[in-house]
Amino acid sequence: MFSSNQERLQRAILEAITYFDVFSYPLTTLQVWQNLRTRTTYASVYEALKKSALLKKKLQCVNGMWHLRGGDQCIKERELRYRGSKSKVEKAVRFARLLQWFPGIEAVYVCNSLGFLHAKSESDIDLFIVTRNGRIWSTRFFAVLLAELTGFRPKSDHAKDGLCLSFFAASGAPMETLALPNDVYYLYWMSKLRPVFARAEAQARFWRSNSWVHKELPQAEEIYPPKCVMVLKEQRGSGGWKIGDVIERILRNVQMRIMPPYLKDAANKNTSVVVSDKFLKFHDHDKREQYRKEYEARLATVA
Repeated sequence: MFSSNQERLQRAILEAITYFDVFSYPLTTLQVWQNLRTRTTYASVYEALKKSALLKKKLQCVNGMWHLRGGDQCIKERELRYRGSKSKVEKAVRFARLLQWFPGIEAVYVCNSLGFLHAKSESDIDLFIVTRNGRIWSTRFFAVLLAELTGFRPKSDHAKDGLCLSFFAASGAPMETLALPNDVYYLYWMSKLRPVFARAEAQARFWRSNSWVHKELPQAEEIYPPKCVMVLKEQRGSGGWKIGDVIERILRNVQMRIMPPYLKDAANKNTSVVVSDKFLKFHDHDKREQYRKEYEARLATVA
């Protein structure tokens, strides 16, 4: 008979594997451990997967990757998406090399399924950009302008491999306030942010201000910027701040004036579209609730 600790661990393992099953993403044993919402050892997870009759009944391991029984096709899909995702990340790195010269930018991350290298081949490249405090509007303006001028941003929405610049946050902004109730998608979204550029100390500063993620996912892997990206020293001198503040106000007014009416109407009514000096988030087709319901429905059939 299982102890309560064993039962809790088995439940946590089923929850993690079921969540990623929503995205047809099987997990290695290491990834199962990293994505558990409970503190435990890798050895405990390894033993549970190896010996638990319940887990053997619900799960299957193929090529070292765990998934729900009956989902064998996800193994091939993960391999295909991984190869395509690498090229998308490389494109994001090329754009980040240009962005790094803007002093208002602290870090650039790829996010959503691309964060764990599982993007569909036809998908665009979603970026999450952290800016210096008081520079979110000017940073967004110049980032979008640069993407337009260099051809990184497509003319049509959601074009394959086009850059999507729809989420900016000021350094230290309370990311937790954007979460919905029981927002499992957002929790894993945060944990899978993959940096393609970060200034010195920016990565550590971001995670210090978002320690809630590692409280929920105590073994979560910290992903570091690729070595090929120069991580510049921070430039925080006082010179230029007054003129920078003036430019920030001007560009805020310009962007508010040209913002599409449907985004203005949706702004700040929930956490899908947020317009402030701390967040610029334009996810008007927010699917978090849809993913949560699908996850809970699948979990109900296995746990």
